[in-house]
Amino acid sequence: MISSEITGPVTQVSGVNGTSFRVVNQVVNINTDPAIGPVTVFEGASALSDFALGDRVEVHGDVRTDGAILASRIERKPNLDANNQPIALVKISGLISALNGEPGSTRTFTVGGTQVSLPADRPVTPTPATLSNGQRVKVFGT
Repeated sequence: MISSEITGPVTQVSGVNGTSFRVVNQVVNINTDPAIGPVTVFEGASALSDFALGDRVEVHGDVRTDGAILASRIERKPNLDANNQPIALVKISGLISALNGEPGSTRTFTVGGTQVSLPADRPVTPTPATLSNGQRVKVFGT
């Protein structure tokens, strides 16, 4: 399934052979080979080299078993909101690992290289969802 998988700042601008970078510490791979899958297209940029550290992007693609995203589309997004304030909201997708804590208490886990802290009062949907290592999730936060 090709969908928006991650939204946030570029945290590393160069990768192996100029074909990958990191967004919110999650590896994003660029595809130029139609035999592998959809070729990556860009909106607001013409190539990976147009992005700088801290640029806000939205990445559409497929989360692979290694946690990396094979990007089908990368869109440049504004860094500031209508009040000229930095946008802090991020979205990450992937598999849970290193899950700690019990339901009803603050829990921590890792998704795609980013550690997530889930306070006890934050909802997990759909209800009555439970978290487990290896489970695929989408996390929205700051």
